Amino acid sequence: MQALKEKSVYGLIGRNIEYSFSRNYFNQRFKKEQLSDHQYVNFDIDEVSSCIKVFDTADLKGCNVTVPYKKKVIPYLDKLSFEAEQTQSVNTIILRDSSLVGYNTDIEGFSNAISRLKF
Repeated sequence: MQALKEKSVYGLIGRNIEYSFSRNYFNQRFKKEQLSDHQYVNFDIDEVSSCIKVFDTADLKGCNVTVPYKKKVIPYLDKLSFEAEQTQSVNTIILRDSSLVGYNTDIEGFSNAISRLKF
């Protein structure tokens, strides 16, 4: 008997985020990679306190966070990476060992983009 595949849900936490390209981008990527058990959804919430409901989503593995919640979401997390602690801003949350861990990858992304520019 073949074991059932675990589902994996990812998403974007924000307000008025229907415009975001993330959902289509990641769902197309999952399809291309033949990850039929993966799904990316928008969690469009009016108040940061609603993130508690998001974190209770079945099979949730992680989220991206956009304005206006990058700073406001911190009190709802269990741990912060060094970068998130230093910037007091979170753009990625991973569920790890039943803990919500906040990361800030904006600095690395910005640095990588700048390093490729020729002045």
